[in-house]
Amino acid sequence: MILSAPIVSLSGRIVLRAQTEADDEALTALNNDPASMRFRPFATARVAVEDIRALRIADAADPTCIMFNIHTTPRPGSKSEFVGVSKLYNIDRYYGSSCEFGFCMSSRHLGLGLARDVLHATFAYGFEELKIHRMTFRCTPNHKFVQSWLQRLGATFEGLGRDGSWDGNGGYQDVCHYSLLEGDWMGGTKAGIEEKILGKLEARL
Repeated sequence: MILSAPIVSLSGRIVLRAQTEADDEALTALNNDPASMRFRPFATARVAVEDIRALRIADAADPTCIMFNIHTTPRPGSKSEFVGVSKLYNIDRYYGSSCEFGFCMSSRHLGLGLARDVLHATFAYGFEELKIHRMTFRCTPNHKFVQSWLQRLGATFEGLGRDGSWDGNGGYQDVCHYSLLEGDWMGGTKAGIEEKILGKLEARL
């Protein structure tokens, strides 16, 4: 599925766009950056630009998946920068309006508060535009930072999937499953993220 129009984040600092060939090399570099990929233990260890191109074409034709390329909003005298990618996938309209969510940012853009913008923009699109009712997240048990981040977000831990994913070394690894419901989003998660984003903006003024 292809995003029909760009999505500008609440702060205006980033924009989510449909994937294009112009970002294939930047996305390849992101997928081969150990500092960025340490938060994505389910991803392939090394990829080539041909792999990214083939995946982009396949995702565009997949009605159960929508990809967002993340860019900074250009300022006067500067160009837009590729930040990373977010993804809503395994969109299920048969058993219930649900999907999985994942995202990855370049290591040079970590720690700048941009992740909140990505989450807010992607979740608002998923819950409010696509009318997704249930969004799920996966991480490994040893990723305590990601687990803490999901809990602060308001996601609910639903259990451990034993040997739920490849481990990248020919074996398997356990998977922690979390979820966020439409009611969670509208009932407080959205307001909490917006408060932090707008608070950061005010602090910079």
